[in-house]
Amino acid sequence: MSPWMPGIVGVVGGLCLGIVWLVALSVLLQRRRMKVTASEEARDSKEAVSSGPYNSGKIEPIRSYLEPDEDEPYTPLPSQSTAPLSFNRYVEVRGAIQGWSDSGVDVDEQLAEVFGLRRRTFDEADAWWMMALDGAEDRIREIERRSAVFAERYSGDLG
Repeated sequence: MSPWMPGIVGVVGGLCLGIVWLVALSVLLQRRRMKVTASEEARDSKEAVSSGPYNSGKIEPIRSYLEPDEDEPYTPLPSQSTAPLSFNRYVEVRGAIQGWSDSGVDVDEQLAEVFGLRRRTFDEADAWWMMALDGAEDRIREIERRSAVFAERYSGDLG
């Protein structure tokens, strides 16, 4: 066997391993791009479905109306572990009740159909949150602002 034969085998083997590595890397990058594209398409189609004021899809609030102003004080929320409803759910249900009341529909029926709640559960949550946030005027204003957004959304979403 000639002395340069192991060198040639090493170079050819190294090239083969390098090509396999590049192909594998290319496949991984392509799969990642496909996942990103698919998630963007899913997000875009979800946004397209949820656009329009009177759609029958999941209602999502307008973020700018819900975020507190920069100069507004911000009281931390109390522990939600014992609350009948989470803060965000409470605000959404409160706004929905307001919107349905303004529209003249049966609130109890809509509560059961849309949220799977009874009026008594909401009343308990309302009492809990008002007691928990007693004196936190910034949070009360936040609840009122968010509720108004949900009220507008739910008053028109009766189709």
